Amino acid sequence: MKDDNKIHKKDPNKVADHTAIPNWSGYIYQGLCAAYVALRLCIEEPEKARKYLLSLDSFEDFAILDEKRIIVALHQCKCFGGNSKTINFTIECEHMRIRKENYVKKGKCDGHAPMYFHSNKKPIIDDDIEQYKYHDGEAELQPDEVEAKITSLIDKFNKDKMTLVAGKILLRRLYYWIDQNVLQIHRETIANPKKKSADIAKEKTLAINDLYNCLKSDGFSDLISRTEVASYVRLYYLRKMQDEIYKKVKLGKTVNYELVDKFISALSRYPADKLWDLFIRLNPHHKSTETQDASNFLGDNPKCLFKVINEVKEGIEEPLYWHQDNNYQSPAAFSCHDNADEICYEIIKNRANLDVLFNFRWLVADSDETVDDLCSRIPNVTKNTDIDNGDEGKKIFNPQNIGILKIDDKNADKY
Repeated sequence: MKDDNKIHKKDPNKVADHTAIPNWSGYIYQGLCAAYVALRLCIEEPEKARKYLLSLDSFEDFAILDEKRIIVALHQCKCFGGNSKTINFTIECEHMRIRKENYVKKGKCDGHAPMYFHSNKKPIIDDDIEQYKYHDGEAELQPDEVEAKITSLIDKFNKDKMTLVAGKILLRRLYYWIDQNVLQIHRETIANPKKKSADIAKEKTLAINDLYNCLKSDGFSDLISRTEVASYVRLYYLRKMQDEIYKKVKLGKTVNYELVDKFISALSRYPADKLWDLFIRLNPHHKSTETQDASNFLGDNPKCLFKVINEVKEGIEEPLYWHQDNNYQSPAAFSCHDNADEICYEIIKNRANLDVLFNFRWLVADSDETVDDLCSRIPNVTKNTDIDNGDEGKKIFNPQNIGILKIDDKNADKY
């Protein structure tokens, strides 16, 4: 978000006394709000949507520009954790007002352009700033609730059309759009610390007509790609891990912010075209070959993964694995309590889909026990016809066995 609105580490109203989580979650919230506003313009004012532009993180958190690139609306977004129900934003309002006055003087902004404030908490704002209200009049929405409003908006649109928009596909595409545009600004900012985010974002002006064209199609003729789906899964993991931090802080549990921060930052920067293979590696117990199989990555999987990242004492490396003396270890997003044999069975059954594990020796998991060799846990498993996929399937277990490593053994170097 804007440089003068950074989340400060000691603010108790923010997500946590932490860096990466509130920053990335703030960007996701910003992206959801921007996607909603652009989609709403497409549905309620299609003539404007065909000509207007969306500016990200340059003039404000986001802004709507007309066909002459003049600002017609400014939007600021704030997403908070903690227990506060009302937060005073008068300082942010003053900053927003000063920026607008400067844009008007430079001829970049309509003097009557409204200034909107999006927040998941009830904001105390100045009279000249409008609290943004969604199409049903609601405000103060959490990220999940903004997503629900997007879905509701698509449903509202479908009621009046002969050709229906595939709502779930469009929603996934909106998340991909957030990942590739809004989060990309943050990724570039981290990679170029000497540059201001506004300078990096100045070229991130998007034609809202591109979104409008999605509404004009049936949504099925252009099938969603693995990369698009995996981007949605990435944002799902970021949000669910944020939920885990909320819960642990509320319950007085320990969060190793340094390790979690390192993982979240690496996941947020992971190349989008390699995400699908990453999520297969993190979830080797599920067969995921088709795009619809991405549902296997969701559910409680991020919760199990969070426990591994939070409790393993060694910080994870940028490609999201641990590496010691040619020994590669991957975190895993499954829980293995009293059912190690079942997990081993599922992984072995899925081995033909696991070329992503070729170089790995261990899967570090939320487990009660360490399993040195997955195959050895299931008697005669390779003789079972519903599991045996031939030599092509077996090669994933060569040249070394793959095992499950529990957290305590990983920390004690017992492997």
